[in-house]
Amino acid sequence: MSSNSPGNNRPRQPVFPPRTDENYGFYQPITSLEKSLSVDFINLVRSNPGEWPMEPELGVGLQRYLFEQEGSDIIQDLQSRIINQTRRFLPSVKLLKLEIITPESSEMLIIKI
Repeated sequence: MSSNSPGNNRPRQPVFPPRTDENYGFYQPITSLEKSLSVDFINLVRSNPGEWPMEPELGVGLQRYLFEQEGSDIIQDLQSRIINQTRRFLPSVKLLKLEIITPESSEMLIIKI
């Protein structure tokens, strides 16, 4: 759906942290489809499996990878987990490119999407 499509500016979900809006009342909504999908994707990656009672398998659980060593099997699993979770829970999002980089002499993990 393009950003000029009718209905693209309808309320989709509240912004976080919640704030008031003079047009919508107590909760200011996200009205852009692109922004809404972006927020959904970030929540999917940050959520841990089991956090959502009605969808216990939802979530990549990014914080589980926080102290993993470079090259560990768990880090290798991260890329496929992001792809599989996105396909299952956000089918309208298509990942065109996903890179997981562990720079040498760094204690970082870089995810490029």
